[in-house]
Amino acid sequence: MRDRELYSIEKARALLGGIARNTIYELMRVRPIMMTVAAIIGGLLPIMWGSGTGSEVMRRIAAPMVGGMVSVTVLALIVIPAIYAVVKEVAIRREGA
Repeated sequence: MRDRELYSIEKARALLGGIARNTIYELMRVRPIMMTVAAIIGGLLPIMWGSGTGSEVMRRIAAPMVGGMVSVTVLALIVIPAIYAVVKEVAIRREGA
C-alpha cells in the first residue's frame, strides 16, 4: 500500500512539473500578446476620440473592437489558464485515487 502511495505522489509531481513548464511557457508569451493588444488599442483610440466628418460611424466600428480586444486578452491570459489548471488538477486526483 505504501509503495502505491509513493508512486502516485511521484506521478502527481511529474504531472505538476509539466504544468509548471506550461505556465513558464505561457508567461513567456505575455509580452508579445500585450504588445499586440496595446498596438491595436492604441490605433483604435484616436478613431474613438476623433471628431470630424464620419467620426460617428467610425466610433461605432472602433468601440466593439476595443471591447473585443480587452475581453479576448483577459480570456487568453487569465480564464483559459485557470480552467486548464483546474482540469489538470482533477485529472491528477483521478489518477491518484
